[in-house]
Amino acid sequence: MARPTNAESARLTEHIVEIATRSFLRDGYANASMEQIAMAAGTSKRSLYARFASKSDLFREVVLNYSGATLGQLRNRADDDRPMVAQLSDACRRILEIVLMPDVVAMERIVISEAVNFPELALAIDAAREQGIAYLGFTISGASLAPKDGRSSRNAASQLWDLVIAPAVRSAVLGLAPCKVTDESMRTVDEGVQALWSKGLPAERRAPYARRQATGHAVGR
Repeated sequence: MARPTNAESARLTEHIVEIATRSFLRDGYANASMEQIAMAAGTSKRSLYARFASKSDLFREVVLNYSGATLGQLRNRADDDRPMVAQLSDACRRILEIVLMPDVVAMERIVISEAVNFPELALAIDAAREQGIAYLGFTISGASLAPKDGRSSRNAASQLWDLVIAPAVRSAVLGLAPCKVTDESMRTVDEGVQALWSKGLPAERRAPYARRQATGHAVGR
């Protein structure tokens, strides 16, 4: 039998990680087995162990790959000329649509449950958070939402994340809220955007937003 090419080997590794991701999401870390993963991937245990020496190594790869692929798919629109509050509200909605996906919430639950054995994977979760904050920061700077007190766009984005994204994720992970964007979560977004804007912009630049609110138009809808 011909030896697989580098490209074929890379595709098999990627396929194994995809299968392992489904297995960990379905069964959890403790109940997933390397034998079942190899069988589902259509490969041998020998081939699997040649790539990942243990289930823990495979789990690390799954979490790192999954975390990098979630918010990494977000792209800012450089030519967006909508009102700044609409852009920021929409950016928060896009983040929530990703981080509240059932599989994303399930993966975070697994990482939390295995935190004692894999403390380094908390860094993967934090890296995903940083991707989201960078996305919000670009939106803030691109929309000229410059805080009056000299805070950087990144700090303003971090504050907005803590106001509206983190509580929604926490509630979903704890099972206190559904794994989807709801009217309630978007009201929280609108309130967070308004709070950030009222602190960060001179009064004359807040006027258009106040007029929109007075006419009953929701932010970013």
